[in-house]
Amino acid sequence: MWNWLARYSERQKDLARGVDSTLVRANRRRYKIALGLIVSSLVLAEAVRAADLSGGLA
Repeated sequence: MWNWLARYSERQKDLARGVDSTLVRANRRRYKIALGLIVSSLVLAEAVRAADLSGGLA
């Protein structure tokens, strides 16, 4: 976990050399999508919790 800075700098060097840039780009996109899904689920869970507390739609 603490090694992320070294991995990041190595990845940037690889990108500058043109090594597997499509793979790195795909992985970056995958992480962004995963983060977006996590945030969306947290927002949805909070909305459901708030609806239950206020009496909801039922």
